[in-house]
Amino acid sequence: MIVSVEDLIDTSDMKMTDEEIYQSLVELGYIEEGGLTMIKFRAWDNSIKAYLYNVQDAYDTLSGFVKYDDGKDADYDECCFGDFLDNKRYDVEQFTGLKDVNGKEIYEGDIIEFFGANKKIKAKNEFGIIVYKADRYGAGFNSIIQNKEHGYGGINIAQDIVVGNVHENPELLKE
Repeated sequence: MIVSVEDLIDTSDMKMTDEEIYQSLVELGYIEEGGLTMIKFRAWDNSIKAYLYNVQDAYDTLSGFVKYDDGKDADYDECCFGDFLDNKRYDVEQFTGLKDVNGKEIYEGDIIEFFGANKKIKAKNEFGIIVYKADRYGAGFNSIIQNKEHGYGGINIAQDIVVGNVHENPELLKE
């Protein structure tokens, strides 16, 4: 997903150097120190109905790498990340590299509440799903609202709030 600096902080009436903009983004939690976004994944375990986090770190079923939502070590039989991907027991979802207005990490499959920030939609206070989409123009994370995609940049981290996910809160998506 392509996000401009103006989407993150208001620079319209300030003169900021690149370094000042970078430091502001780090302080606000939009990027990590060093400017790199951590590529990480979570997996919904359809058997136990719970998320496992950091499944990209799974190695030879050693404990301590993959965690449950509460931070406790997860139980799993997969030897590596590829085993999570190739197993119908799990729905693997990627971290977008973004956090919502409350600092919660936004993953593929999350449900966010929109507050009319995107001018392409007329709805206010609607729910959308975070999805990964690749097409001839590139690849990135989008949000889908009212069963209509509204383009790249559809996640507004200055206003949108993660309110659930497609596995634990499907009722949020019913009209």
